[in-house]
Amino acid sequence: ELPGTVRFRDAQGNLVIAVENVETYHENVEIPDGYRPAVEVGDWVDAGSNLMTLTAAGRRDAMGDDGTLALPEDLVSQVSGEVESIDDDAIRIAWYETAEREYMPQSNADILVSEGQEIEPGTQLTDGTSNPHDILRISGIEAVQRYLVEEAQRVYRSQGVKVHDKHFEVVVRQMLQKVRIESTGDSKLLIDEVVDRSQYLQANEEVREQNGEPATASPVLLGISRVSLMSHSFLAKASFQETERVLTDAALQGSVDRLTGLKENVIIGRMIPARLDRSAEGRELLGLPDPEAVPAQPVTQGWEEALAAIASDDMAASLAAFNVDSDSASVSIGFSGEDGAGEEAEPDFSNLASAFFGDMAQPDEPVIAFDDDSGDEE
Repeated sequence: ELPGTVRFRDAQGNLVIAVENVETYHENVEIPDGYRPAVEVGDWVDAGSNLMTLTAAGRRDAMGDDGTLALPEDLVSQVSGEVESIDDDAIRIAWYETAEREYMPQSNADILVSEGQEIEPGTQLTDGTSNPHDILRISGIEAVQRYLVEEAQRVYRSQGVKVHDKHFEVVVRQMLQKVRIESTGDSKLLIDEVVDRSQYLQANEEVREQNGEPATASPVLLGISRVSLMSHSFLAKASFQETERVLTDAALQGSVDRLTGLKENVIIGRMIPARLDRSAEGRELLGLPDPEAVPAQPVTQGWEEALAAIASDDMAASLAAFNVDSDSASVSIGFSGEDGAGEEAEPDFSNLASAFFGDMAQPDEPVIAFDDDSGDEE
């Protein structure tokens, strides 16, 4: 965790690896006219020790009318340390601050460092698998990216399979796309909130435009499953896992998918936003809407058929019934509770895609209706 020198110690029969870090600080004390040094190079001085004495000429000049000597405070050492050098006009004092970290390896672990070796933060002390979260915290993003790619390549190389690094780098990049907010500044973000890096940068850019204090954050390493379920696109989340829950939550919350990612555009048969979505010209070429005014999105017949095909009986029981109001372009979700109802009606999924994308035309006016026991809509 810190740079320093490796020391081996014995603690009740167990080996302890200690890393000592010594920081050196200096202070220069000027020698005024009429004074000479009272210490020599190599002397240890305590805080408050006198460093200089008056010369004969200086004593006469410093003598007051009442016969007392007025000594300046600068002639006294403010710190405890060692006199490193003495020049004609200054005395240089050095003092040291020592920090130490101790690590107790397992008895069968192979030690990778030696006594007296100088190491840097993140240096591996013993053989074995490192914790990628520790690497991220100590050495930063680039170090953990290299570690994850190398560990993945090691598995494939052991089986004689050659895979280009770029394929692993794409996955690792997604695992490190989130940050945890440490201080909010003048932004609307929350402390300890995990947000996308682009959202964090955009929030800080808006704050800087108003001459405010930006937020600070630290990178977060997440697993592939969690990253996929934290996507802003409910289509991307639903295509990964927990489809029933994701689609139900999206319908109840009136979620709007702005189709800014690759997966959601592939799902509905659109061109992928190959970074052209950042400009107005690129959005026009890709057929993407203006983020400020989101129009209704067309949906391919293939997407409707695919969604109806993957809708199982369990999903039908979880989602109940979907009704599409084409005039208001909204999603209406109902749970039938009419008295005397016979067989439960099968849910209609044929226009489910149109329901979601029709809602995109008016994101501020979602309509969600529930039937109570009497059959009346709220």
